[in-house]
Parts: sequence; structure tokens; C-alpha cells
Amino acid sequence: MPVIALPPYRKLQDYVDVIRLLGGEPRLLDLQRDTPAEVVAAVDGVILPGGGDVDPSRYGELRHPTFDPPEEGRDPF
Repeated sequence: MPVIALPPYRKLQDYVDVIRLLGGEPRLLDLQRDTPAEVVAAVDGVILPGGGDVDPSRYGELRHPTFDPPEEGRDPF
């Protein structure tokens, strides 16, 4: 059974349900505890659900007027 990692997300249960329906085991990430390197080494896949944009300041740009911020903690992870 493949283990699929998921970060916190408002619609998380939808993803958990589909992973289980397709025979996988979801692993819910704790952004305070888990590190990306440890997660990648321990799971078979990672789903990064859509949603808010990556903050443009992370790559040296200004925010566009349509910028939709990501959920708290997702960009740093």
C-alpha cells in the first residue's frame, strides 16, 4: 500500500478519502515536526494540493493584485 504525504489543507478530507479509495495510506504532515527531506525518504508520493499562490517575495518579485496567499505554513515547508 503506497503511503502518500499531504500537508495541512482546508479541503484535506477530500484528498484523504480519494487516497484511501485508490488503495493508498495518507500521511498527514506536521509542518512543525516533519522536514521535507525526511518526508521524501519515508513516503511513496507527496500531493501538494492547489490553493493560494506562492508568495512572490520568495523569488524576488512583487505581489500581483490578484495574489491569493497560501495557507499558513505551506510556503516555508
